[in-house]
Amino acid sequence: MRTRYVPETSRRILCVFPRYAPSFGTFQHAYPLFGRRIRAFMPPQGLLVVAAYLPERWQVRFIDENIAGARAADFRWADAVLVSGMHVQRGQIEDIIRRAHASDRTVVLGGPSVSGYPEYYPHADILHLGELGDATDALIRHLDAQTLRSPGQRRFETAERLPLPEFRGRPTISSRCGSTSSRASSSRADVLTGASSVTFPRSTVGTRLKTSEQVLAELDEIAAAGVAAVYFVDDNFIGNAKAALDLLPHVIAIARPSRSAPRAHHGATSCRASGCSGASCGGSAYAGTTGGPSGARRGPGSGRARSRG
Repeated sequence: MRTRYVPETSRRILCVFPRYAPSFGTFQHAYPLFGRRIRAFMPPQGLLVVAAYLPERWQVRFIDENIAGARAADFRWADAVLVSGMHVQRGQIEDIIRRAHASDRTVVLGGPSVSGYPEYYPHADILHLGELGDATDALIRHLDAQTLRSPGQRRFETAERLPLPEFRGRPTISSRCGSTSSRASSSRADVLTGASSVTFPRSTVGTRLKTSEQVLAELDEIAAAGVAAVYFVDDNFIGNAKAALDLLPHVIAIARPSRSAPRAHHGATSCRASGCSGASCGGSAYAGTTGGPSGARRGPGSGRARSRG
């Protein structure tokens, strides 16, 4: 899926994904167990979706700093630099902003961290707050018109998300480190913000929720693309207890054997009919459970949604 906006100018866009800071949650001590095949605990799916959404006429380079760092020459090449990340990458995000500004390049920052706490990033030139949507097209129009750094910070905030995209594509982005392919079936368009779960992190527009019907429709699309299992991030899933409990019976129905599937819900039956064999939340499979609060794994800080990629 690509923006419908037709730009008047040709732009060179550098997408830089920050290195993950060492922490328990990023599992970096486990990487050597896999040789050199594993460099980070999660691919930069959100920023890859944004890169694929940019106008076809624009040149896009993608650098994942978990693989290799962006060089000064990369920043000089670009008209604008796009960055995304989570709270655990905050220090690295700020470092990318500093290096881009050393080459006098405009930095556009989006993603779960800045969408939840925009006040963390006063030095970014442009903030994209929220999911991929009308703000993204407005941002593209702005970059088409001019890429020079402005004195104050500018914000683009999503009011209307894009409709559910076609999951079957495999957008491939040119990368200095090689060709990086992202299976679109693993991500909805709003992974720009990490909001692929029931809740959306705190933002200036307040909490945004997906209805159970929205989630079931997305599961149908994901299953139709051939995905065999779905994982809901635990803390985001239980960030809103009522929304989680509304969705939980449908997730249980998908995870249970087909003989117990409630035929009334097209989402559950359709997902399984398409080959989706299970769904889990926070690593806990819901097959055989009866629902209720015990279904959602509780822990410190589980009463609120935290930014996750």
